Amino acid sequence: MGKPFQTEIAMVAMFASQVSRNRSEWAIYHETAGWDMLLVHRETGEQLGVEAKLTLNLKVIAQALRGTTRWHEKNGPDYRAILVPRSVGDGETLCLALGIGVIRVWPTMHT
Repeated sequence: MGKPFQTEIAMVAMFASQVSRNRSEWAIYHETAGWDMLLVHRETGEQLGVEAKLTLNLKVIAQALRGTTRWHEKNGPDYRAILVPRSVGDGETLCLALGIGVIRVWPTMHT
């Protein structure tokens, strides 16, 4: 079986279309404030910074930690996550221990 996504752009587009359905409570800003995507809750203003990679690796984990000097002092969005294909292997436990969510996306037949 081939890769689920050929490019990060295709993966981000799929995720954004899924979030945007049904009048989502989240506004999506692409390539904003150093994040691949910055999602802002329309009512509360809470922010979710998302880094997208086709492989969950130390580089993307470091990118998601950007602006974090100590575990209790975080500059930037309220929440941080990494967007990866569903088939990605290890690394999720490390992300969760660091306070980084992992969002897994898989292509669908319809948008």
